[in-house]
Amino acid sequence: AVTCYMTCIRIQCGLAPNANIYRALPPLFSVTAVQRLCVVYNNLGGVLKLQGRVQEAIACFQQVRTLQPDSPEARTNLASAYKDCGKHDYAIVEYRHALHLRNDLPDAFANYVHSMQCICDWTDRNDLFLNLEKQVQYSFKADTLPPVQPFHAMA
Repeated sequence: AVTCYMTCIRIQCGLAPNANIYRALPPLFSVTAVQRLCVVYNNLGGVLKLQGRVQEAIACFQQVRTLQPDSPEARTNLASAYKDCGKHDYAIVEYRHALHLRNDLPDAFANYVHSMQCICDWTDRNDLFLNLEKQVQYSFKADTLPPVQPFHAMA
C-alpha cells in the first residue's frame, strides 16, 4: 500500500519515480487535484502510522496541512501523530487550531485534554473536564462510544 500511495503522489505531482514526496510540492492549481492529493497523503500517513513509522506519517500529515491549512481534519491527524510520538506540545498547537476551526470534534478535544495532562498544563482544567464529562454523557445517551479513552485518565 505504501509503495502504491507514494507512486500515486509522484504521478499526481509529476515527480520523478524516485523523487522525495515530502519536499515542497509543485504548485497545484486545481482544487480537485489538491483534494485528491490530500486524500492520498492522508491515507499514506494513516498506513505509515499503523506501521509505527510515525515520523513519515507526520511528514504526510504536514503536507496535507500545507495544502489545506483550514482543514480541521488535517490538523487533527497531524496532532494525533505528534501525540503518538510524545510531542505533546506540537499536538496541543494542532488540536487547538483544529478545534478553533471546528469545535464539534469530540475525539480531538479528548486527545487535546490528554496531551495537556501529559505536559502537566492544568490551564482551564475544571472547564475542560466538565466539557469532557458532557461529551461522555452525550455519547451514553446516543449509544455511541465516548471519545475519552481509559488511558486518558492515567496521564
